[in-house]
Amino acid sequence: MEPDRRHCLLFDLGNVIVDLDIDATRRALEALAGTSHEALGSFLRTERWMERYEVGEFDDATFVEGILGHTPRGTKPQEVRDAWNAMLLAIPKRRLDWLAGLRASYEVALLSNTNGIHLAWVHDYLERWYGLSGYEKLCFDRAFYSHLIGKRKPEAACYQLVLDALGRRPEEVLFIDDVAENTAAASALGIRTATHPVGTEIIDRLDGYLQAFQSAER
Repeated sequence: MEPDRRHCLLFDLGNVIVDLDIDATRRALEALAGTSHEALGSFLRTERWMERYEVGEFDDATFVEGILGHTPRGTKPQEVRDAWNAMLLAIPKRRLDWLAGLRASYEVALLSNTNGIHLAWVHDYLERWYGLSGYEKLCFDRAFYSHLIGKRKPEAACYQLVLDALGRRPEEVLFIDDVAENTAAASALGIRTATHPVGTEIIDRLDGYLQAFQSAER
């Protein structure tokens, strides 16, 4: 379809814009916990520690303290932060330039389940590697982070908050995420979606997603 800013491209961050290895954090946390790794895993699951952190229920220090409680004496908070960030690999500069260019034709927005420690890593990475600060203003018209808006995917209320903030009807939005559960929940609200395969390049796939978007409009 002819690109124009009547439509909004809503991107996920992890495994779409930022390269991830989620299992690396699991391995790093298990190594940090040592023989207590099963107790740590049970704590994370039963307390929904990550999910609660991702909606801003508590701050970075409280999140770290919870994990420290299941690691050997003498474990440092920075070791927990480093293990938590182990999943974060890289952000190719060409993706950022590409996103910035898309804004000439589309409203471009971001919706990410994330947290303060991970977002700090993203900002630090971009500053160190590219001398770039405030990448959100370059790449997006709006950025929605779960820990700042108090809602996370795949909650219907999360998508509705974004639609309301953007002033968009669901059918005007193409949401691209690597998690099928997240795109399915958005689709249930009438949002157009594309499930992005992990390990593939978003720059190469967007045209195909847009063609499907065009077909859905007909």
